[in-house]
Amino acid sequence: MSSTSKNISSNTYLSIKTDASTGTSTSVRKHPIIQNFLVVWLDPKIDESVDDFRNSLAKLRGIAKSINTFTNAVHCIEYLKKASNGGALLIIAGSIGQKIVPEIHALSQLKSIFVFCFKRAYHEQWAKDWSKISGVYTKITPLCQAMQEEVEKCAYTTTAMTFDMWNALHKKSSITDLPQSMTNISSKSKHQTPLVNSRLSASQNSEQLEWTLFDLDACMYIQNIQREIFSISNNALQIAMDAMRKADDLRNLTHVVWKLLEAAEQKNDITYFIHAYTHEGVFYKLLNRKLAQQDFKNFTGASLEEKAQQIVGGIFQNLKIVVNAAMAVQAGQQVSFQGGDERNWAKLYLRSVYALLLVPNPTVRFQGTTYRGMWISQDKLQHYCDAQFVCYKGVASTSAVREIAQCFIDNTHDASKNMISVMFIHEVTLISSLFALKISEFSKFPHEKEVLLLPGILFRIADVRSISKNAAEIELRCSLEDTETMMSNAFASLLALDS
Repeated sequence: MSSTSKNISSNTYLSIKTDASTGTSTSVRKHPIIQNFLVVWLDPKIDESVDDFRNSLAKLRGIAKSINTFTNAVHCIEYLKKASNGGALLIIAGSIGQKIVPEIHALSQLKSIFVFCFKRAYHEQWAKDWSKISGVYTKITPLCQAMQEEVEKCAYTTTAMTFDMWNALHKKSSITDLPQSMTNISSKSKHQTPLVNSRLSASQNSEQLEWTLFDLDACMYIQNIQREIFSISNNALQIAMDAMRKADDLRNLTHVVWKLLEAAEQKNDITYFIHAYTHEGVFYKLLNRKLAQQDFKNFTGASLEEKAQQIVGGIFQNLKIVVNAAMAVQAGQQVSFQGGDERNWAKLYLRSVYALLLVPNPTVRFQGTTYRGMWISQDKLQHYCDAQFVCYKGVASTSAVREIAQCFIDNTHDASKNMISVMFIHEVTLISSLFALKISEFSKFPHEKEVLLLPGILFRIADVRSISKNAAEIELRCSLEDTETMMSNAFASLLALDS
């Protein structure tokens, strides 16, 4: 084999699930776990004519969209340097790992290293000194499982995770320090204690006030998303296309996706944007990653009073605009508000999609119960137990059919000691249907009864139920009253400072 890279793609996206009671079969999308990372394998002895290598590649194809193999270390390193930051997973032969790892360990492009060898005990001795080495493996199956867990830890396959604000305070980190696709807002109103004595110094009560500020910042985030959504003009689709053509992160989209996007522009038909979103590939992941790049308040360098003043001022500035716009849309009236962010192509795309929901239309607006199945860590499950509210940052794909959501759990992970299968149950009410889009008639998979939950929709965590040792249900309810509750709790805690 040539020493240059060889890309091996997997095109297996469908699995067949048969109902034993009826004998009927349903095709369900089976997404490779690893799509947003480069999977690179460096081994001077790679030879696909050898059974061991061929079998290992077959295993990797089951979890990765593509595998890039190298027999030449220099070429491999050059390739890694061109990857996006933190975007590469490297499998390296133990025979050259001890020499090559010191040369590449500092590369920002490299997320994790997996040593594949025959002498585990020997290579573990030097491997323990390098933090990016996830482990040493002598068999491909546990190596694949480790790669899956590494990706799930980074939440690249998850658009809805909660963020534990308690940890954020103690780690002195901001929300944007987390992987973009998992940085959602969790309100911690349960942990807030109103400050009833104004004579107490801010430093003595900074923890409670910080919680209040995080709640208020969550309110601001929701309002900002809503303002973007309501920033719709007659040429919204054209504006979105102009921005997407200029976007560096969209240059490698497939020809098919670009054709769908261009069809939307040429026919002035937003439904082609939905077709592009549901097409297999990376577009929907790029969209959610871009949507996640919001500007959050960084609570450093200013007094607590200054922070509160800044956030509260922004909330009151947005509140009247957003409420009036929401009431107008609900009444079927035209919204004329302008002035959103024209730089973020994902927001511009979202505005165009949201136009489908501006006119009350039961064929596209969803009201009722949707389901989303996924695997999360025990720590993430605890976050849901501790939090009271969660806000989606990206576009979340759900299904009105529970069995479809269960299929995604069954097809994407094998149970391990650290992972829990969770069924999210979303209750979407009339007012929140402004953020819930039925796309069955636009999707390549209409039987999935897919419902997109758009950014800005706020859910109250109504219940977290344990189903079995490795399974749980999380019930999420969404209503205007829940948003008002979160805001009023935050304001009540803040105003108690003057009591």
